[in-house]
Amino acid sequence: MSGVLGQLTEFSTGLLRANHFCMGKRRGKRYVCGGDVSNPKVIDDAIELLTEAINRMLKWRVWNTWWIDGHRNEWLVIRKNIEEKLRDKYDDEVVNSVLKLVNEFTIYIGKFRKYWSENTMWSEVKKMIDNLIYGKAEVIIWENENGVSVHSNYITLNVSKAAENGITVQLILKEFDGITINVPDVYIKTLKPEDYEKFINETLKWLKKGFAMTDEGVNEEKPIMVTTQVWQAILWSLLYSGEVYINIDAINVNKEGISVKWYLRANGHNSLKTLESDRKPSNENETILLLLTAILGDGYVIITKYHGRYDTPVISITMKTESFNKWEPILSKLSIRWRKYQQGSKTEVMWRSGHAIDLTRVILNVLPPIFKDMLDALGPKKWVNMKKIAEIELNWRLGKNKVLIAGYEFSVNVLKTTVRLRHLAKNKDEVDMIRKALMKVYGDKFISQTHINGNGKYMEVIIPMRLIMKYNDIKMQVVQVLCKILKKTKDEQKKQTITNHIMKLIPTVSMTACR
Repeated sequence: MSGVLGQLTEFSTGLLRANHFCMGKRRGKRYVCGGDVSNPKVIDDAIELLTEAINRMLKWRVWNTWWIDGHRNEWLVIRKNIEEKLRDKYDDEVVNSVLKLVNEFTIYIGKFRKYWSENTMWSEVKKMIDNLIYGKAEVIIWENENGVSVHSNYITLNVSKAAENGITVQLILKEFDGITINVPDVYIKTLKPEDYEKFINETLKWLKKGFAMTDEGVNEEKPIMVTTQVWQAILWSLLYSGEVYINIDAINVNKEGISVKWYLRANGHNSLKTLESDRKPSNENETILLLLTAILGDGYVIITKYHGRYDTPVISITMKTESFNKWEPILSKLSIRWRKYQQGSKTEVMWRSGHAIDLTRVILNVLPPIFKDMLDALGPKKWVNMKKIAEIELNWRLGKNKVLIAGYEFSVNVLKTTVRLRHLAKNKDEVDMIRKALMKVYGDKFISQTHINGNGKYMEVIIPMRLIMKYNDIKMQVVQVLCKILKKTKDEQKKQTITNHIMKLIPTVSMTACR
């Protein structure tokens, strides 16, 4: 073992016990030393946290500036994307104002790099690690015993237990000042005057609300965003034109690398965080806009493989179970079905397979062009996956024995003498929406021949065989499903029933359709 950190590859955890361990007590936002610790188990847990923190800081040579340069490069890549994707679509005034915003952040990063390298911050980090390794530091154990703090002149090391046995390592900066920047209103520059007010009330408001309901915070009634994501810092800022305070107040030392933590506060706007303080969405479009930023902020969007073959999209938002009561009336505005999964104090709202595809397609239809183009330029992974999901082919996306009619999934019911399509609706409002969608595509005559049945908790929308036979797009989907069922059926009598239905639907093509 060497005292020179650049050469140090291992250290003795036994020496960590020589540090002074004390129980912390709150003083403002930080812990200070209280009484001594007598419980050996508490000290053992603290040493485990410190060992992980030291290993990470040594591995990533946190005292160097390579990670600051890497973060600045992330901003420069996005700046290039904005230039390439927006320049030919919008006036120079619009594009240049967004680029100027990015420049404000990158200039500030330059100031941070200078602060880190020239104001002895790097040496202070080295000294903190050295003191811990050689038992010269004061380690403050949090009241809940869930973490520890180590203070120095300008930096505080916080190490805490995270979900799923994880550990969070943060270096909190004490005296690096933030700045206030002026965020342009790009929307007023791209919309006609008569459309701008409508956009503010019917679109922008709900995009803000989605972030407010998830990972946005509040400081003195002003909305704040704390993020390590470059795309989110830009996108969120553009929702709040005017003065926005920005500050790098911490860095996260992760297993995978180092990330910079941004603190943003919109000084000229009031927070929409409290749901009760404002009205909820009144229609599906407003709900969709809210959902987009909620998913971007606190959800996940992935594409898995079903049985190793078919793309199966999944979109999900996880929230505290107590928060679901606020979400449920909002989600009820959706015609697209979702599922709820509750596990302890967490509740997950999920759209899967065809429902996820429908959701992404509606999102793409509702979003204004400037917002879609901005997301394309910023390129968050969730947005990229949403666009991929929207393009998934029909025969890869539907659930078992289902077809898609006017944007709604219908199950194929095989009876002895006929085939029918059946959709279970939650309530009369959903039935009305389905009927309107069917009428828009197929006309009044089609609607007059569908059936609505009450079925306990749900209502059924039924499309009979005679309508299936009249419309080729419906007919061919049904035939594909019948062929799949036929191939899996072993009962000879059922096979004959299915074959008869297929022959009735496409008598001239016969059974070659199932090959």
